[in-house]
Amino acid sequence: MFEQQHDLHGHADELEAIRLLLARYCFLIDRDRDPEAIVRLFAPDGSWEGLGQGRKQGAALREFMEQVTSADVRMQHIVSGPEIRINGDMACARSSLLVVKVGPPPELLFTGIFDDTFRRIDGQWLFKSRSVVTP
Repeated sequence: MFEQQHDLHGHADELEAIRLLLARYCFLIDRDRDPEAIVRLFAPDGSWEGLGQGRKQGAALREFMEQVTSADVRMQHIVSGPEIRINGDMACARSSLLVVKVGPPPELLFTGIFDDTFRRIDGQWLFKSRSVVTP
């Protein structure tokens, strides 16, 4: 999203807030399984897309998160190495993604990349878009 490298000095609080948003998404979808709380992590016009599901926004996003969190399959999202760039009240990140089915034995479901954009609204970072890119 942002072509040039931005000086991250002085952005430590913003970087940490975005890292916490990335972690919160994983805990909400994997452990708490709370679709309403997940949707609140997105800007009002925020969207999710990937895995052949098309783009989900608004009511479709809520319905999709209800389906994911009510499924019998328990998952664990493992996200690492987020590369975050901040430009004012907008930011973007790419992170490595590994999704595992929980249970004995654990089973790899898929790997990929989260390609995210964020918007800061009233001091809070939210997902503007979250895309799952798989090989």
